[in-house]
Amino acid sequence: MKKAIKLVVSLVLLTLILMTACSCFGVFETAQDKARRMVGKYSKEEYYSSGGFQDYTDYAKYHYDKMPDFESNKYFSAITSSDIKTLNGYIDNFEQWISVISPENEVVKNYDFDRSVITESDYFYIYDKMGEPIGESTYEQFDYYDVYIFDTESCILYYFHNNI
Repeated sequence: MKKAIKLVVSLVLLTLILMTACSCFGVFETAQDKARRMVGKYSKEEYYSSGGFQDYTDYAKYHYDKMPDFESNKYFSAITSSDIKTLNGYIDNFEQWISVISPENEVVKNYDFDRSVITESDYFYIYDKMGEPIGESTYEQFDYYDVYIFDTESCILYYFHNNI
C-alpha cells in the first residue's frame, strides 16, 4: 500500500514538473500568443472588458523598437487592397460592440485606433472560429475573433479581440 501511495505521489509531482516546464517553454501558448511573440520584444498597452460569462472585448497596442522580420513569420501576411475591406469589416464589428459598452469601461476610454494607418505596406493576422461548432450551431464570422494589424510606419501592432 505504501508503495502505491509513493508511486502516485511521484507521478503527481512528475506531472506538475512537466506542466511547469511546458508552460515555461510556451507549449501551452495559443496561436495568437505565438503570433505576437514571434514579432519580437514589445511594450504594451492592453485594455479589457467583461460583459458576462466568457463574453469580453479587448483592445491593445504593442509598441516595437524596430521593424520585425515578417518574412519568416508564419502567422502574418502583407496587407493587400482586398484585405483592407476584410479588416474594416472586423473593425466595424469591434466598434459596434464597444459603442454599447459603458463609457467608463477601459476599452472604450482607451480606444484610439485610426483606420487611416492601414496600408498595403502593413501586415495582419486574423484568427476566428467561423464554422466551428458552438452548442447546437456554429460560430459565425464575428462571434469570436482576434485581429492583429501591424503598422509599419509607427511599429505598432494593434490587437482587436471579441468574444460576444
